[in-house]
Amino acid sequence: MSAGKQRVADAAASARPVGRRRGGGGGDDRGSVHGLPPGCPVRPLGLMGDVRFYLDAAGQLVQLPAGRHIRTEILGMFGDKFEFVYQQDEWVRRNAEGSVTGWRPEVVGEELIKACGRAGVWDAAKKTRSRGAWLGDDGELILHTGDAVLIFEANASPWELRQSHPPGLFGGYVYPTGDRAGTPAEVDDPSVDPGDALMQLLETWNWRRGDLDAMLMLGWISAAMIGGALKWRPAVWLTGSRGTGKSTLQQEVIKPLFDGMLIDVADTSAAFIYQTLGSQTLPVNVDELEPEADNRRVMSVIKLARIAASGGRMGRGTDKHVAVDFILRSCFMFSSVLIPPMMGPDRSRLAILELNELQPDTRLPDLKASRLRTIGAQLRRRLIENWPQIGPTIERYNGLLQEAGHDSRAADQFGTLLGMADVALSGGHPDPDAARDWVARIKPSTLAETSDDISDEHHCLHHLLATPLDPYRKGDRRSVGDWVNLAAGRTPDVDDLRDARKVIGTYGLRIETIGKQPFLAVANSHRGLQAIFDKTTWNTPAGMKGVWTQSLGRLPGARRSDQALYFGGINARSVMVPLDLVPQSDLAPAPADATP
Repeated sequence: MSAGKQRVADAAASARPVGRRRGGGGGDDRGSVHGLPPGCPVRPLGLMGDVRFYLDAAGQLVQLPAGRHIRTEILGMFGDKFEFVYQQDEWVRRNAEGSVTGWRPEVVGEELIKACGRAGVWDAAKKTRSRGAWLGDDGELILHTGDAVLIFEANASPWELRQSHPPGLFGGYVYPTGDRAGTPAEVDDPSVDPGDALMQLLETWNWRRGDLDAMLMLGWISAAMIGGALKWRPAVWLTGSRGTGKSTLQQEVIKPLFDGMLIDVADTSAAFIYQTLGSQTLPVNVDELEPEADNRRVMSVIKLARIAASGGRMGRGTDKHVAVDFILRSCFMFSSVLIPPMMGPDRSRLAILELNELQPDTRLPDLKASRLRTIGAQLRRRLIENWPQIGPTIERYNGLLQEAGHDSRAADQFGTLLGMADVALSGGHPDPDAARDWVARIKPSTLAETSDDISDEHHCLHHLLATPLDPYRKGDRRSVGDWVNLAAGRTPDVDDLRDARKVIGTYGLRIETIGKQPFLAVANSHRGLQAIFDKTTWNTPAGMKGVWTQSLGRLPGARRSDQALYFGGINARSVMVPLDLVPQSDLAPAPADATP
């Protein structure tokens, strides 16, 4: 046969539907998968936009744009099972004598794309479950250890009734293959009480709040082992100066406990963490996250913990122009000598565990990695066996914390930590008096994590009022709050009042009375206010409505202006803040009956 006739024959062969010849048809049966030849090691999952999804021959999830179905990409998906391609008549290339001389990537690529089309739309972020713990659709606990997927029923989880599957596609979800890690103990060892052993070990360290901090650390370790399946994923910040044993605790105790089921990084970025996590729910330990001159990198890492706490979704692009979704469900632990400054919502999602210097006579217990891996495996088994008790135990602590005056966020945070520690110690059957004692030691008024927490709107007002101004550049710096007090007539000096009103007007502020109630009017857009809020979360580009108006507008009694007001050269609409919210300074006049 001539070369030209061979090309024609090849073209005709490539036009024949592979599934029809082999009885496939495009269904999902024992013989073929969505029209691909029976036994194909690459499994099509579906598509989303331009991207096609596959499980490759190694069980890994592959995302491939339609235009990238080229030779090397296809070769990578088939991997060590690539001989399958040469066993398909439609996919090989032959010479005039009929001998196989190669394979036809354009044909294989077409068939793969068709198969994904038959599979339909598929959302990788919602349907992919890599290593870690997951909550099943019916409330069951699912533990993916890389080489196996263990499923435990929601209401009764005896070890013997577990289901075990190899990684793959089942139950409507993809469980990609991964490195084996974090396998629970196969045999319950009655001689090892993992919760008690770990609590005794943690109490060796000199915690600032004593055994309360040790209890919270035990709670984080327990929560992190099954964090992906929990309603709330708590975060902790381990802090202390040199000589406190912080590094020993992290690297020689906590890391071996997780037996590979922990992402341990230092001096990292948010992008590295979420790209490493992918669709895993593994806990994350970020070491040496110290304050910097520019804390934007630090805050982007902390933001991940905030998203992960409630299981948020985030999307990013890749260098292959593929949109990738991440659903973060990991417990985070940070550590540093100094804790970076952060907003109240971020700080209130943390349990701050501070270490003092170890006592000179402190002798650390047995820290052999093999012993700690055994304790970790036994602890995982205990958590699994008591899975039905975990939710009620956390809810019990959550209720006690709210009764003690904590808001819902603090109750979620500390309720999960105390509840998980209780399950580790007692199997989820807390002593009521002991539970109340633990909660009583976490007082909202003295809690370092939340005692300084103020709302965004009050924080915005405080920033505005505390900003120092020197309008005439004479070295006489007064805060905005002082100038407002002068402009409001909270001083007997009339000249000061007139001068102060002129000053605050140049910064987008003025005193306005509605009825008999005085207000501080704050312009929606003003260059003076842009300078005050520069490099803050309330900053806004010139010519746009200031973000500060959104925050200040949430203050109690605040209202929007009905009409534009004059502010030092311009007319602008404003948000009206009750003047009662502006503290009076020492510049205010004394009451008439005051004693000299």
